Formats: sequence, C-alpha cells, structure tokens
Amino acid sequence: MGNWADDAFNRLKNKEGHEHDKRQVDALHRQQVMAEAPHLWNQLVNTIKMEVAAFSERRPGYLQVFQFDMMEGPSVSVKSPEREFELLFDEPTPRITCVVRSLMNPTSREVTGQGAFRFAVSGGKVWIHDESTQRGRVVDELATSLLNTLV
Repeated sequence: MGNWADDAFNRLKNKEGHEHDKRQVDALHRQQVMAEAPHLWNQLVNTIKMEVAAFSERRPGYLQVFQFDMMEGPSVSVKSPEREFELLFDEPTPRITCVVRSLMNPTSREVTGQGAFRFAVSGGKVWIHDESTQRGRVVDELATSLLNTLV
C-alpha cells in the first residue's frame, strides 16, 4: 500500500476505535443510570416527605403529600392551599416530569410551571439533570426548590 492507503486505513481504524469506545462508555453510563435512578427518585421523595413533616410540626395541615403508583410510574404530589406540584417518575426512560398548578380557582387547576429532569453521569456519579437549566442537581437542592414553589 502507498502512503495514502496507510494513512487512510489508520484514520479509519482510529475513528472506528473511538466510536466503539464511545458506545462502550455510553452503554456503561446507561447501566449506571438505570441502576441509580430509582434510588435517586426514592431519595427525592423521602427528602420531600421529611421536609413536609418538619414543616407540618410548625404549621399542621398546610402542606399535604400524596404518593401514587400509576401505570406511567410512581408519582408524588405536594399541595398547599394555593398550589401543588406533581412529580412523575418514568423509570424505563428514566426521567422525572414536574407540573406546578395553581389551586386558587377551584374549577380549574391552571398549570403555572412545568419541568423535566433526566439522569446523567458526570464525574463517575449519577446526577439529576435539570433540562431547563442544563445543570445537575443534588436531591436536597431539588427538593428545596420544588417545595419553595408552594410557600
């Protein structure tokens, strides 16, 4: 083979090797996300429930937490007299969707905010990734941010 053939063959071999390596890393990240996402979801729900319980000691009945197992996946809803937010965990994806509604008008539950969170690997750790801000969020920070929409 001439110089061009050698160079072209080596470039192709390197390109295919890099693509294979990237697919391998992506597959490992996917496995890591699939394993960790349910744990992060449970941590988020437990953190929300603990914060609501702590708040309820100071102001009983102001916040209510509801948990459901729906066909789409597990869900948690937190209500105050004025607003509610609902989180739905889509485990196969895995992804969390959030809807914030106003409860001021009893005949309509107007959506005042929506968001989505996916799970991503960064620095070898799985994070909840906020799709609106394009950054990772730790469970406590996300729980606080969600609860702040109610009070």
